Amino acid sequence: MKKIFLLIVLLGLCMALKPNSKKDEIVWSPNRKLTWKDFDKKLSKYAGELAIAYTGINFNCSKPFNGLSTKVSVYAFFLKSQSSKTSEASVLDNERLGHEQGHFDIKEWYARMFRKQILDTSFANLNQFYQIIAKKSRIVSKAANEEEDLYDKETNFANDTTMQTKWNKYIAEQLNAYAAYSQTEFVIRCGKK
Repeated sequence: MKKIFLLIVLLGLCMALKPNSKKDEIVWSPNRKLTWKDFDKKLSKYAGELAIAYTGINFNCSKPFNGLSTKVSVYAFFLKSQSSKTSEASVLDNERLGHEQGHFDIKEWYARMFRKQILDTSFANLNQFYQIIAKKSRIVSKAANEEEDLYDKETNFANDTTMQTKWNKYIAEQLNAYAAYSQTEFVIRCGKK
């Protein structure tokens, strides 16, 4: 009974963590870069920041099928309604927008790392899959947030153009290194690998 309850709770977790409406959400794509129009909220002029990109990694899975399989979806997203920009249009330049795109790209990089971790792990059954993935998703999310904090610190929020250029290159290299894991949906089969 305990295992069935845990399975139901973890399956619910997989399906419940969905961002707002599809119009509000932008799923990361190499063909779709952010624009200033994507930032719906206005920051107070006293906020201390010029823009904030609200990004995340969504993980969910389908109802199990064949007893040992589930379809998994892992993708980086940007929420327009939660992303903010200053009302001072003169400071909203391409460099700052590129910095915010960097936050979104970091989330995609970590989503790819998470996909790799899932695909590289063998699972005896779906219950084990849900337990392991719930733990790994928290670890990946924390690591991505720490990477973004370092990114902001080292680039001084895009004010250090030399460091921003280095970070842009580094993020692009990481996306390329995990290019094999850019597919957002895949099937996990438990038992035999």
